[in-house]
Amino acid sequence: MLEDATRTQFAAVGWKARLLCVDAIEWAASASSQHYDLCVTTLFLHHFQSEALAILLAAVAARAQAFIACEPHRGHLSRIGGHLLWFLGVNDVTREDGVTSVAAGFADQELTALWPRAPSWQLQEYFAWPFTHCFVARRVGGSPADDAM
Repeated sequence: MLEDATRTQFAAVGWKARLLCVDAIEWAASASSQHYDLCVTTLFLHHFQSEALAILLAAVAARAQAFIACEPHRGHLSRIGGHLLWFLGVNDVTREDGVTSVAAGFADQELTALWPRAPSWQLQEYFAWPFTHCFVARRVGGSPADDAM
């Protein structure tokens, strides 16, 4: 769901927010000519195996000007944090999911390695304290159609 207040805030900076609810791999495989200024995802990419993730990232690169992902960081501090979720009073399912998500998360330049190679992309991948792995891809020249050439 995309709240009206969020749409209004996007509109204030000249963006039209659009919530897309489709199966991600079906979307990636579709022959859509839709283009996006920005695609954002949080706590989503770590659910995919490398092959499917590469297909999904290639589809995003072909259709977007920029992409931001925030995922679990697979590291020592995050592993400890995952095991301490009980301090927050979360239930058994959430505690188990937290530990599993950290194990499936990302470290180093793993998403960069899966992103399609094209000179028009500026990529950043980094750890954000305390438990987050960030990936930012920004097209610095051209359009999605230029990368297809």
